[in-house]
Amino acid sequence: MKSERVLVDGQLHVKHWQNVVSQTLSYMRQMLEEQPDRRFVIGLAICFDEMIILLSDRSGILATSAPININKEPLSFIRVIAGLRCMTPEQLGWDTGMKLYKPLDGERYDLQCSYAADEELKKKDRYHRHWVFDVVVEGSTRQYLSVRVLSALGLGEMCGRATIVYEVIEFEKRFKPTETFALKRYWRPLGNDESGEVNAANTKEASTYPSEGQIYEILNQGHIIAQHDITVSAEVDNTFTTIRHGLVPKVTQVAPGHVLPPAEDVLRENSEDAENFLHLTLTSPRVESKYCLELYKRPKRHEIVARVHTQILMPVGYVVKFFCDLRELIWVLYGCSMDYSHAYGKLIVHRDISIGNVMIFPTAADPAKTRGRLMDFDHAKKANDSRDLVCASVPSQSDLFEIKLVMQLVRGSLAYLRESNDLVVADEVIEELFRWVPQKRALDYIKEVIDVRKRHFGLDLEKLEGPLTLAHLGWDHDKIEKCPDFSTRVPRNGERTGTLPFMSADVLNKRWTWPVGSDMPPFNHDAVHDMESLLWVLTYLCLTRRGPGMHMLREELDIGHASYDSTGTGKLYQAVHTYFEAKEDNLKEAKAKLILLKVFEEEIVPLFHPYFEPLKPLVIQWFATLTLAYMHRGYEYYNIHHLVTCLLKKTHDALPIPAQPDPATTEELQRRETYRQRGLQFFIEMGTVDMPPSPAFTSARYHPVTNPEASASDDSPETPTETVEKSVRMLTDLLISGSCSSEHGQ
Repeated sequence: MKSERVLVDGQLHVKHWQNVVSQTLSYMRQMLEEQPDRRFVIGLAICFDEMIILLSDRSGILATSAPININKEPLSFIRVIAGLRCMTPEQLGWDTGMKLYKPLDGERYDLQCSYAADEELKKKDRYHRHWVFDVVVEGSTRQYLSVRVLSALGLGEMCGRATIVYEVIEFEKRFKPTETFALKRYWRPLGNDESGEVNAANTKEASTYPSEGQIYEILNQGHIIAQHDITVSAEVDNTFTTIRHGLVPKVTQVAPGHVLPPAEDVLRENSEDAENFLHLTLTSPRVESKYCLELYKRPKRHEIVARVHTQILMPVGYVVKFFCDLRELIWVLYGCSMDYSHAYGKLIVHRDISIGNVMIFPTAADPAKTRGRLMDFDHAKKANDSRDLVCASVPSQSDLFEIKLVMQLVRGSLAYLRESNDLVVADEVIEELFRWVPQKRALDYIKEVIDVRKRHFGLDLEKLEGPLTLAHLGWDHDKIEKCPDFSTRVPRNGERTGTLPFMSADVLNKRWTWPVGSDMPPFNHDAVHDMESLLWVLTYLCLTRRGPGMHMLREELDIGHASYDSTGTGKLYQAVHTYFEAKEDNLKEAKAKLILLKVFEEEIVPLFHPYFEPLKPLVIQWFATLTLAYMHRGYEYYNIHHLVTCLLKKTHDALPIPAQPDPATTEELQRRETYRQRGLQFFIEMGTVDMPPSPAFTSARYHPVTNPEASASDDSPETPTETVEKSVRMLTDLLISGSCSSEHGQ
């Protein structure tokens, strides 16, 4: 029996509690994955003559504190079964705000809930069903009809956001639509109060922990069309209040020989191994419980993260790896860098820049013209206030004499950097230098900057006419006086800091890779780390792609190609694995080595595909600027987003416009237009048109290319997960044999 048709999961076992509970949870997870309109699942596990009740939502697992003995407490067992039969669809976990669309003759149609759908609709998997959603836009409720699923990989997350993205059109315009949209539905985490308990009232949420939709509204840059929390029975769908009704499991007794860790040792979702751990929180388990699972044997315990069901309506974009040419690729990265600079000015740090968050969007006036957007701010953090930059402090009068001596020393030392005659340094350079670093590090810092500009940016001191100015050092941008202040912000439950393959070395190691002095502030995720992540996105494309558009994975990495590196010993294969797909500990070491030994140019850049040859100077300059930022925490550190933006703009303007477009470019543009037109005509020609492969893929998921067994082909659209064909046992058959009573609306 397919999990997409199960109302309540039940498992009967006559051997061990461990087996029956594990199997029940496995089926409950499958139900959440295969039923996109399911908010939570109720399960029953029976072993011998005892039964426990489980509830699985996106905050984890709840279970009854003790088994119900069916022989000794038959009325309790009957109440459970009768209660399940009398529950409304909402009480059984369905989202009744989304219904299946069934076209009839002409313009007639039928909307059906999935639990009461006819056999024709039940036979379709989640990728071939079309849903109608209620979305609040500008204060009024509108209906949108799904054309296809863009991403459903997140539905398998038991504890997490469980993101699913649909491509939709306006329901009323389904036969004459003018554009398609992306509808993102997910479970966003809430903040905590000062006591660390789940904050049901959530009074500080908007200011201290704004949601992704609220951040888009703060940015006010047209990223989205609408955002709101989903309601069930006129209440916001919240795992803590609506689903669990305020029940917060607390362990009061544990199995003999096990001691609870202190509160500060609680394992949070951003802790190592937390994302992959299915945590079970049992309410006050008795010491003699037969089903006391392995939870209490772990060195740490998990805390509950309350989540709210949310949806965001936005334009449809194309994932960046399907760029149409180099100019578009750099233009898209430039647009993302501009978005980042704007967000940073609003005291927002993205913290999850990855290949799935850098998107190509057609312009409204001309779909053939595109721009880049930085999306998925659901892991972003926002400061409530700004602070003065952490740089050299204003000197006191007693220090002025010493500083003047140091300035003279710096001038004298720099004068000898030119052989023909003494190098003259403009006063503005000396003033800016001492603004960023203390005097004891000033000379080393400016010498390093000059050396980088000479090696990578074309600075030639011998041909320099006039004094050395701020422009020669790249210091001629508008001065930044303030930056976001996160010193008083307490991390909320469930926070993460990035997508592993694109994380910076600092974030991976959770410390400064290159400490500068003994007065370093505590480590925190800053703009420099996001700009490194953006560089890793570009580097990944240059290493793994061989041109524009779809189906352009390099032959050495394509398991279906004759040139595939099946031994995994080639330099390219090794580089992609080492810097993107290795285990976390290995990634930490490898990326830190690139910074500390400055070997990025030697080890990675030569492996770029020849198509990306024009981008090598950009990548080298970008990494050199990041290294300066990490080494000295000077001008480059605090202005990194502006420097990267300028590098991208300069590179874009220098790329030639080809007289004749590349055939792959033409093919990609035609495919985009074909996809757009068929999406608009889908419901006009429903059943006669096959949708082409989609360049629109708004998931932040990363698919390994050096481990083909872990995922489908790099360019393959998502396919339904294989359902387990085992029969659900006797109790499950009993529970789902009949539909719920009609008086409850089924």
